[in-house]
Amino acid sequence: MSRSRRFSEDYVLIIDPPINEFSPNEWSIILKENDLHYTDPDRLRQSLFVGIPASLRGEIWTFISRGNRIHDDQYLILAEQSNSENETMIQKDLARTFPTIEMFKETEGPGQKGVLNILRAYSVFDEEIGYCQGMSFIVGLLLMNIKNPELAFWTFVNIMVDKDWRSVFKTGTPKLIKMLDTFAGDLQRSLGDVYEHIQKEGVEMTIFSWCFITLFICKAPLEFSVRIMDMFLCEGEQIIFSSLLKMLSLKKEKILRKKFEELVIYFNGQFVKECFDEFYITTLLSPLGYVNGIDEEYEVLES
Repeated sequence: MSRSRRFSEDYVLIIDPPINEFSPNEWSIILKENDLHYTDPDRLRQSLFVGIPASLRGEIWTFISRGNRIHDDQYLILAEQSNSENETMIQKDLARTFPTIEMFKETEGPGQKGVLNILRAYSVFDEEIGYCQGMSFIVGLLLMNIKNPELAFWTFVNIMVDKDWRSVFKTGTPKLIKMLDTFAGDLQRSLGDVYEHIQKEGVEMTIFSWCFITLFICKAPLEFSVRIMDMFLCEGEQIIFSSLLKMLSLKKEKILRKKFEELVIYFNGQFVKECFDEFYITTLLSPLGYVNGIDEEYEVLES
């Protein structure tokens, strides 16, 4: 037996065993039991990272967010109420939300009508926030997967209240400002040359605001958006930080060659889609440095 082979076997003994994701059958049992407290958090996170069954995604989202709890007829009561100012703003944004997706094309279709009712209900539920641009993309993605507007509404409430995403939309956007400041620090520490180049070209960190406000959804391919939502419901905004850092790392050389106007156009345009088209989703969701970490080292030892 070679030295590298012996070393690799010893190496396996001193690291934690691999965490396996839930099988479709296990997911069915978990959803039937409907008790998040009895779900192994490490296996849950691994399952969301690797990818969950698309056919169960809506149920899994409502399960993780506790959006499937019984609330009597509160949603129906809220959806029947209306605030004329919020209603006008919501109506303006409906046609601009997923205009190429079939269920959202028709003014009176299930997509636009469902988003309207959910946002109308939320604007009454949370009068301080009401309605703000960006919400419709989150609600639209929820509705595409959850189907039931009432369950989609309560999942949205979880995002806004339990994940405190409502503070992103508060006057003065306190949570957004805090996240952008935190991200600037993370970028400076992890990718100093990218940070310095962006600063030198005069591009503000607010260029990434849309990534946080809409969880990438407004400009990202749906396949990526649903995977971001998988992880976001589990661990919150950290997935936005890690994914954005990973994408900036993957496109580092291209970014460093661009000047101010080119950077603005790139970050507001093809940046996310380009990353999605060129790299595996798991690469984009991985924390910076993970993909080329232990896994790659272990393959070398085994060769």
